[in-house]
Amino acid sequence: MSKRMIALLGFLMLILVGCRQEEALSSEDINIALAFEPADLAVTGDSTVLVTVTDNDGNAINDATVTIRGDMSHAGMAPVIRDVETGEEGVFSTDYEWTMAGDWEVSVTVTLPDGTSAGETFAFTVEGDMSDMGMEDMNMSGAVSGGYLSISNNGSSDIMLMSVVADGVGMIEIHETVVENDIASMQAVENGELLIAAGETVMLQPGSFHLMLMNLENDLVEGETLSLSLTFDNDETLIVDAIIQGEAPEAPEASEVIESGDIVISGAWVRPTALSDMGGMDMDGTEEADMGGMDMDDAEEADMGGMDMDGTEEASE
Repeated sequence: MSKRMIALLGFLMLILVGCRQEEALSSEDINIALAFEPADLAVTGDSTVLVTVTDNDGNAINDATVTIRGDMSHAGMAPVIRDVETGEEGVFSTDYEWTMAGDWEVSVTVTLPDGTSAGETFAFTVEGDMSDMGMEDMNMSGAVSGGYLSISNNGSSDIMLMSVVADGVGMIEIHETVVENDIASMQAVENGELLIAAGETVMLQPGSFHLMLMNLENDLVEGETLSLSLTFDNDETLIVDAIIQGEAPEAPEASEVIESGDIVISGAWVRPTALSDMGGMDMDGTEEADMGGMDMDDAEEADMGGMDMDGTEEASE
């Protein structure tokens, strides 16, 4: 066999080995690192997310789609999601916006062309002034959660949702997420009432209107239900069983649907909350709490560092 033939066979073997290595790449072979520039995270100012993707040998992976999803530990906030389809030397970068100060969980999912995927979740704290959150209007002396549902008014006259109550929940308020100058804040709706105009549907969902469940007396356990009693301005009270789970039902119509006259309620769900996770929270009459060093003016300094408010007020939410 000639030297040229031997060299050709060797080259083909290298190609075959490389192909086999590519085919053999699994989720366990994908390594993900996450960083932000600047490193000091704040609500104001530009931020860039940098995701570095390599295999177990340290080789850069560029041919992939990277999805970055940031969720606040405060319910009511809509998530911040970015997709990056091309990497350079294993680094996938894009702009990123921190919509509110507080604790965030950033999930990174890497998907290869063959469908293989891997994911990691990272925790960050974003600094900022939260004095505009309207905390003085929130009597949060205990554990909290967030509730969501859809209300349709099929009639010819407006209706008003006046109040919501539930056993084991000290107080339920209707809140709204408001974004001004790229800063999200939560506030109770005017007079605590929610208008459902004639012929319209109002969605209570993360990043918009939502229910703020405060002073919980019991854990809200995923997979169970919580009965919500909704009273309208026609003195009618409707009860709906809300599913307790970490995210909105994939098929809201599959959840309980309550119909009475012109009112239809559907897609009700509440975020799970464990009272044991709220142990670091101290919100007495002066509303001082431990919120991880975030400065809140007007006697509202809070340190909620040990507080899991997955289901409070994400303003992703």
